[in-house]
Amino acid sequence: GPNIAFSIHRTDGQGWVGLSFGSPDGMTHADMLIATIKSGVIVVDDYWSVSLSTPQLDTALGGKNSVKYFKGNIGDKEMTVNVIRPLKAEDNYDKDIDINGPLQISYAFGYTDSLTKHTPTNRKALLLDLDSGIITETTTTISMTYALRISHGIIMYVSWGILFLGGALWARYY
Repeated sequence: GPNIAFSIHRTDGQGWVGLSFGSPDGMTHADMLIATIKSGVIVVDDYWSVSLSTPQLDTALGGKNSVKYFKGNIGDKEMTVNVIRPLKAEDNYDKDIDINGPLQISYAFGYTDSLTKHTPTNRKALLLDLDSGIITETTTTISMTYALRISHGIIMYVSWGILFLGGALWARYY
């Protein structure tokens, strides 16, 4: 069947880089292509992410690696990755790419050769209009999720670290 090609060019150094398809937050039930560096050579694999956690190789989940072709070049402070994959999903861990409408994609990157957790600033969600080539940045729920986790941590610290301890001291001495 027909394929689609992507080219990723990093000018901020080397490390892993990933693209995800068909997920509003870029992670939940997302089909991903992730390029890592193994022994100085770029390798691209097909991944699936169930949630806001480390994605798994499609092959580890019982699917297949849908990458048809990839080539990578590593320079001094840059790297380029070209990858081709089918438009049509080949297993339950792939998503169809519809070229007749805007394509919802996200990208993330890290500064290590192997896949590691990215920071909220090392990712973006985009809408790509394949007809016009116009790319629009979108808002995602990952930044909101991150903010909620931080808020939750602060509230838990205040609740257990200060109020609970204060209540215990009050009950004991007053």
